[in-house]
Amino acid sequence: MRHGAQQPEMVKGDETEGLDEIFLPVDIEKWINRDAGVPNALVDNEIGEALDAIRDKGAFVWAVFDCCHSGTATRAVEVDDELDRKVEFADLVGGDEAARAAAIKTYGDTVASASRGIDGNGQRKPAFNLTPTSGEPVTKGKLVAFYAAQTVETTPEMPLPKGTADAPRFGLFTFTILSKLAENPDVTYRQLGQAVLQQYSADSRTRPTPLFEGELDARVFGTDKTDAVMQWPIVVRDGEASIGAGLLHRLAPGSKLAILPSVLSSLSDAVGYLEVESTKNLESRVKPVEFDRKPALKVADIPANAYARLAEIAVDYKLAVARPAATNGLEKETALVNSVLDELAAAKETGFTIELVDPGKSAELRFAVMRENAIAGADKNATDKPALWFLPASGDVTLKDGGRPPLIIIHPDDRKKLVDATTTNLRTIFRATGLSRLAAASDYKPEDVDVQFQVKRRDGDGLEPLQASVVPRVSPGDEVHVLAKNSSDQLVDINVLYVGSDYSITHIVAERLAPQATLEIGADILLQRYDAEIPRDHRHRLGQDAGRHPFQPR
Repeated sequence: MRHGAQQPEMVKGDETEGLDEIFLPVDIEKWINRDAGVPNALVDNEIGEALDAIRDKGAFVWAVFDCCHSGTATRAVEVDDELDRKVEFADLVGGDEAARAAAIKTYGDTVASASRGIDGNGQRKPAFNLTPTSGEPVTKGKLVAFYAAQTVETTPEMPLPKGTADAPRFGLFTFTILSKLAENPDVTYRQLGQAVLQQYSADSRTRPTPLFEGELDARVFGTDKTDAVMQWPIVVRDGEASIGAGLLHRLAPGSKLAILPSVLSSLSDAVGYLEVESTKNLESRVKPVEFDRKPALKVADIPANAYARLAEIAVDYKLAVARPAATNGLEKETALVNSVLDELAAAKETGFTIELVDPGKSAELRFAVMRENAIAGADKNATDKPALWFLPASGDVTLKDGGRPPLIIIHPDDRKKLVDATTTNLRTIFRATGLSRLAAASDYKPEDVDVQFQVKRRDGDGLEPLQASVVPRVSPGDEVHVLAKNSSDQLVDINVLYVGSDYSITHIVAERLAPQATLEIGADILLQRYDAEIPRDHRHRLGQDAGRHPFQPR
């Protein structure tokens, strides 16, 4: 599903909040009256009934909804080529001016009285719920539902992969699901959901927050559990070598692959290595290189029917930073900020590596020069002093519940102060995003070491499990408990870091687990900060076990 919207419920009392969630095929017509709704639109109840009919025949259903219905976002900066996958109700209404005004008022009144985004238990909820609430026959097929966004959020589409010339437009959610499955098809739906959330974090995506529900511990497409290996046949043509894998498999220029005589060979049988020169979604050009004490082969000497197996991932820690756009009345401050950014981008030994791009271009971090009291929803006591704001990839800014993105008050007559403060903030953000990218690329997730997380609420006594496929709501004063079990016959070092939404890094625990040992530790997540050094250029070496897939999420 690509675009979604809402309309006043067609059947009075059918929805607890008075609104139908709808999906918009290309042949929809204008909304005229409540009884008909948006002609040809698909209503959530209709989709639920259709899926139930399929399940009644015993089929397992995986439904993916890459669209949004009612969310809003406050963007402090514009983002080129990024569109939300929803349509406003006002744009769907037809009729004369009076009828349109009445319909839009009815919708607005319903939205204003609705309780959105959080269910009765205080948990986040999707735009609509497909999970049955009553008993089901044993023969009924199971259901898994993936939602791109919560009720109060929007979800974007954009040219993907990022940085690729003439890239086609994809929904961010769909593209991330496909790329994670390309990296490792041997996963459960829960593991796939966790991998999507982990990639969002690595890409500095603070929104949307996808939701996953249903039979999440089933394996994707019902496949048997196998030892998947990232390897592909090497194709040699006209003196050049290529493989049928690319950006969707996390390959990037600089990634290394072992040349193996056959699909069953171990890494110790490698006759040489290849390096990725350039890559598209599903194809990469590769060249022989000297690596791991083996000389570079000639292309003509690559064995017939040889395979290329991933040996080392090129993890790019460079932070793409979008300059601030011009702001009326703050031209002097904006020019000062751009001058400082030029200085820092060219400097060495700063503790970070950044690439400056123009305002609105694809970036992991966006700058804005503005006054706090000019932001929608700002407190009446908000300052009118010009400030440099550090915003996420989406360009969103929220001042809800007293929170706000990092910012620096700009003093035009004190350039050094701005340089020092910007350096400190960029270093902090670089370290946090670097850790997230390293986690997304990590291959060390052995089956015989299990790590689980639980939370003890500040005002509660019991422990709640934190599901890997759900973004938890954690408040100041809550305790995060770590339960680790080492079922192997070797020593295992456990380090747990918490990366906060403010880019802070909290060191929760560092312990060495003996074979067959269990560790349980509880900690207030605000106790201490850990400044982790992230290398400016890093290559992540994959394990030598050919039977372990490098990206199996837990």
